[in-house]
Amino acid sequence: MRNIYLISIFILLLFGNCKREVPTRKITFSVLESSADTPSYFITYTSDQAGGTTQVSSNGDTWTSGPIVLGQEQFIRMTVDCNAPLFEIRLSVYVDGHLWDQKNFYNPGSTITISGVTH
Repeated sequence: MRNIYLISIFILLLFGNCKREVPTRKITFSVLESSADTPSYFITYTSDQAGGTTQVSSNGDTWTSGPIVLGQEQFIRMTVDCNAPLFEIRLSVYVDGHLWDQKNFYNPGSTITISGVTH
């Protein structure tokens, strides 16, 4: 009986501190504006594992969020608003460096969203 008790304690000590890692994905949001004019646009995107969002504005040809570590099966969203009369914008979302989704939109001013669950 004592041997079973000692073996149980040994196994508990050996495996008691094992932590299960939560799978994550590196998400990168990007915007490419390719019209002759350079209109201002607003970007809202998922920025943390709690589902928080960040909003930024840009008037450049390109904008990239940089890699954001999010949960493996997390709902993500990226919305771009542009009210300029003439523009051509491409939204792209990359998961672990691979294109996950991409949308193009053109004038007149409007809003477009990419959303879904990362796998």
